[in-house]
Amino acid sequence: MEETARVDMNRVMGCTARVWVEVKIDGEGKVRLTADSDSEITKGFCACLVWVLDGLEPEEVVKVSTEDLVGLNVGLPGTGRSRVNTWHNVLVTMQKKTKQLVAEREGKVKFEPFPSLIVTDDGVVPKGSYAEAQVSTVFYFCFIL
Repeated sequence: MEETARVDMNRVMGCTARVWVEVKIDGEGKVRLTADSDSEITKGFCACLVWVLDGLEPEEVVKVSTEDLVGLNVGLPGTGRSRVNTWHNVLVTMQKKTKQLVAEREGKVKFEPFPSLIVTDDGVVPKGSYAEAQVSTVFYFCFIL
């Protein structure tokens, strides 16, 4: 990954390690992915995902589920293991960026670049799946404490 691509806009949210993902669609309409991390293990996860998804049609990238990748032996999200969650977060980021590029290409409104938590007097309102997961985690930990 080019150093110029290691910017906040390309950061993967929810990872302990710093992870960057860049997604492009080439002239033939294929998804082109690059990814990097400051963690060697996460770099390996990224390399596996790039190897599996790079060069596919956007629709194919978006359809991949974590369960489809079980054969790569990284487990499933929600098991409490940081590395598995990183794997899932990188996949979801690749898919969201792919959806955004397709929407832009079709002249549709851009997606919000980051999920939001709106805090009001009545509570916390999540906007987006990542924000919903944050709220669930925060409430879970608050309940335990």
